[in-house]
Amino acid sequence: SYTYQKAENLDDPGKVIPHHPQDMVDIWLIWSTGGWKINMGAQFINKRYYEENTEDEIPDGWKHRFEISRMIGENLEFFIEFLLNNNYYLWKDYKPSAEKLYFGLKGKLY
Repeated sequence: SYTYQKAENLDDPGKVIPHHPQDMVDIWLIWSTGGWKINMGAQFINKRYYEENTEDEIPDGWKHRFEISRMIGENLEFFIEFLLNNNYYLWKDYKPSAEKLYFGLKGKLY
């Protein structure tokens, strides 16, 4: 999916709204069979601005995600998720951890 958002600073048109990218792209591949589910995806986030002026940019970057899960019964799902953020900046000069591994249980209450 593609998202375009034009966020404007109505108080001062010469300034931008920090941390709001104008363009984002999500690409997902989802496969499921027999209680197993595999999700693979990537998200591209276009450049953003660190402050209200346009001089300090946060560069564009990619975030990648891989998740495998298995249903346990009707309302419980065990999952393992791997995140890869090797060129994505959360803030100016700050990258989150390049690799993260999560696992856990998801449950439906209703």
